Amino acid sequence: MIRSHIQAFSLYSMPPRRAYLLLGLMMVAYVLFQGSVAIRLHNAFVTSADDLSNIDQVVWNSQHGRILERTEGTQSVPRYGEHLEPIWIAMGLLYLFWDSVTVLLLAQTVALAAGALPVFWLARDSWAVARSSARPDDGAGLVFAALYLLSPFVGRANTSEVHALPFAVAPLLLAIAWGRQGKWQRVAPLVLLLLLVREDAGLLVGALGAWALVARRAWRPGVALLASGAMGIGIAVFGIIAAFADQRYGGGQEESIFFERYAAFGEGPLGILWGMLTRPALWVDLLGDPWRTAFLQDFVRSTGGLMLLSPLSWLLFAPHFVLNLLSDYFGQYGGLQHYGAPLVPGLMVAAISGGATALRWGRGHPVLRL
Repeated sequence: MIRSHIQAFSLYSMPPRRAYLLLGLMMVAYVLFQGSVAIRLHNAFVTSADDLSNIDQVVWNSQHGRILERTEGTQSVPRYGEHLEPIWIAMGLLYLFWDSVTVLLLAQTVALAAGALPVFWLARDSWAVARSSARPDDGAGLVFAALYLLSPFVGRANTSEVHALPFAVAPLLLAIAWGRQGKWQRVAPLVLLLLLVREDAGLLVGALGAWALVARRAWRPGVALLASGAMGIGIAVFGIIAAFADQRYGGGQEESIFFERYAAFGEGPLGILWGMLTRPALWVDLLGDPWRTAFLQDFVRSTGGLMLLSPLSWLLFAPHFVLNLLSDYFGQYGGLQHYGAPLVPGLMVAAISGGATALRWGRGHPVLRL
C-alpha cells in the first residue's frame, strides 16, 4: 500500500503535459542562466580574439560575400584552411536582425538547451521498456534531461566563447532518438546538418553508423552512415582544408595543422594512426598524466557511473574521446572548453541505457539494448 501511494505521487505517474511543461521550464532556466553567464563573461572582457572575435568576423564577412574569411595581421586568410565550418554562413542570417556577437552567444546557448528534448525522449522510452510498461516514463525523461543540462561538459562548452561543435550536440541526439525508433529516413537531413558544422563532425556521423550496426543491428543505415562520415572527413580534412592550409598558415603547410597535436605518435595522419595502433606504451604513459586521469574521472562521475553499464553506447563518443585523451593540447585532454561537447550525446545515451540496464537487473530481466 505504501508503494502504491509513492507511485501515485511520483514523477513517473505525472500527466504528459505537466512533464513537457517542466521540461520547458528547465530549458528556459538553462538559457536564462547560461546565456547571462556567457554574456557577462564577454562584457567583462574575459572573451578573446581567439576564438570569439575571429568567428564574429567570419560570420560578418560571410554575410557580406567574403565567405568564411578572417584577417591575420594585415592579411585576409580563409578560415577553411584551419577549420571548415559552413554553419557560420547560416549564422550570418542572425546578424540581419541583431548585428552583435551577443547573438552568437545566445544562439549557442539555445542550441545546447535544445539537446534536452531528445534526451527526454530517449530516457522516457528506454526506461518504459525497462519497467515493462506501455506508458512512457516521463519521470526518467526529466531526470536525464536535467542531468544533461547540468553536465559539466555542456556548461564548459557554453561558457567558452562560441565554437561550432556545440551546435552538433542536439542534431546528433535527435538522430540517435530517431534511430532508436527505427526512423532512419529522418536521420538523413540531420547527417547533412552535422557535416556542415565542422570538419570532424564526420567522426560523429561515422560513430553513429558504428552504433547503428553494432547496437541496433541496422545494417543498411549503419553502412550508409559510416560511408557518409568517411566521405565527409575525406572532403573536408583531406580535400578542402589541405588545399587551403598554406594560404591560412604559410610555410608550405600541406595538411590540417591540428595533426601536430598528435605528433608524439608519428608524422601525418597515416603515421599518427599507425602510432596509435602500435605504441601501447605511449598510451600508458599519457594516461598516467594526472590531468588526463582527472578527465577520465570527471567523465565517469558526470553520470554517476551509469555509463559504465552500457559499453556498446561508448561507440557514439569513442572517436572524439580518443582524440581528446591523446592530444597534446591541454584544453582537449583536460576536458575543458568546447572539446567535451561532442562527447555528450554518447555519454547521455550510455547513462540512460546503463540506468535502464541496472533497473532491469534489479527486476531480474535481461540487459536492455539501446
